Amino acid sequence: MNAAKETFVSGHEGTTAWEIAAVLVSVVACYTLRNVLLVVFPRLSLATRGSILLAFFLDFSVLVLPGILLFTVLADHAFHFCLLSIGLVGALAVFSIWSTPGKPGCVGSVTYPLAKLPFITAMRTYTNLFTAIAILAVDFTIFPRRFAKTETYGTGLMDIGVGLFVVAHGLTAPEARGLSNTRGYIWRVIGTVRRVLPLIVLGCVRLASVKLTGYQEHVTEYGVHWNFFFTIAFIRVLCTAILPLLSFLPLLFPYATLSLLLAFLHQLFLSLAGGTEYVLLGPSRDGSRTGLLSANREGVVSSIGYLAVYMAGIQLGQWLFKKRKTVSKFYHVALFLGVGVVLLWTLTSVCEVYVQPVSRRMANLPFILWLFSQVFLFLLLFLFTDLLLLKLWHTVPSSSLPSPSLHHRQQQTHHLSSLRGVCH
Repeated sequence: MNAAKETFVSGHEGTTAWEIAAVLVSVVACYTLRNVLLVVFPRLSLATRGSILLAFFLDFSVLVLPGILLFTVLADHAFHFCLLSIGLVGALAVFSIWSTPGKPGCVGSVTYPLAKLPFITAMRTYTNLFTAIAILAVDFTIFPRRFAKTETYGTGLMDIGVGLFVVAHGLTAPEARGLSNTRGYIWRVIGTVRRVLPLIVLGCVRLASVKLTGYQEHVTEYGVHWNFFFTIAFIRVLCTAILPLLSFLPLLFPYATLSLLLAFLHQLFLSLAGGTEYVLLGPSRDGSRTGLLSANREGVVSSIGYLAVYMAGIQLGQWLFKKRKTVSKFYHVALFLGVGVVLLWTLTSVCEVYVQPVSRRMANLPFILWLFSQVFLFLLLFLFTDLLLLKLWHTVPSSSLPSPSLHHRQQQTHHLSSLRGVCH
């Protein structure tokens, strides 16, 4: 029975990058639809503020339920759902703009009122939400096998969830937000170790629960004892240990430089130093797992790739959290993200042909490039939502703009109310 369960979650080759992108676009379109509805129909906005039950029903129906359906019964119709949701958002936005007199040229020049960036908050929220949905659904037949984590090569929906989680940690790391730490080197490392202790405890609890309950073990995912909690803890501590060295290097983008260097050296190890054979077959090339290191070789080797991902996330976070006083500055951010999507997608295609196919199991260079093409797309779509809502706010004077963030509705609505006063 246990062998059958392990077979059920193993040996998958994933799906196309286009289908994964369609799922991402669909869930963001639903997020946009929820906010646009509250702008176009002010009475609905007021009603949700006065009724927690109505607000929960609306948010669950438009924000959560579509993701559950796309991961299960509507998985074969992701492209159709994507077109439908985009069409609904477009129709509502056009109706709102054309049916009320706007104020051309106003939005771009006003001061951006939010201390926090809602599109980053939304990206992190959806990452956590759909990671939870996928983890709970993957053990059931209703969850498409092509969305599960791939065995060796390929792109699965759950593969990107792992990477998004690491990027989300990097985006909001203290280094990304410019929070300085004046403590000495040793104390910084000790402080990080203390902060990741809950992750280590969770990793140990998961390991013990899997062994004691006889839950199926997908050994080729991270190894016999390793799991994702240990990966996160490892990269956090290692990052803290090596970051002070960057202060001695006169680099414009130190985290990005180190990330590229790590990713390049990691791929050289995989392609030219026998790293791929070591991960897939072990040191004796017979697939055995003798010794602690060999037993957990996937987790150990892939951690270097995830460290590169984490570093790149810090650099991206530093750039995104850079102070921008006007909304027009975020148009430049959107342009950068859009160009990044095209460039990273192209580089991924080239690397898959001439270097190695995408592999989450090894966290190789093509995986990192593919992951960030999806991250840039995700952030671009959420940023587009924020900019669209700001535009609609000035177009529909009687509306009450809902918060772009899922967690700070009332606080950010107050800020956006002050924005409206600036524009009048």
